[in-house]
Amino acid sequence: MMRITTSLDRETLERIDREAESKGISRSQMVAAAIEQYLASAGSATKHRSATIEHMEMHIRILQDQIAWLEGEIREAHREKELILQKIPSYTPGTW
Repeated sequence: MMRITTSLDRETLERIDREAESKGISRSQMVAAAIEQYLASAGSATKHRSATIEHMEMHIRILQDQIAWLEGEIREAHREKELILQKIPSYTPGTW
């Protein structure tokens, strides 16, 4: 089994000892469990971020499709406007 060593201040070490004693485990078991819990939560946070990113990417694609459709609608409205303007006879002041 591999070992990890670190320096802790007295207060932190005393808190670890109290927690370990209340759970009926050794200091090293307490630290190992804390590390495992931290790594597990970090992994789930990464999965959550990935799912959030995928959801946002899907939403962006939907919005891009809507933008493309609206741009097409705008182009069509401009074409219709031009056709209508072509059908209107030009007005010369004093001719009506």
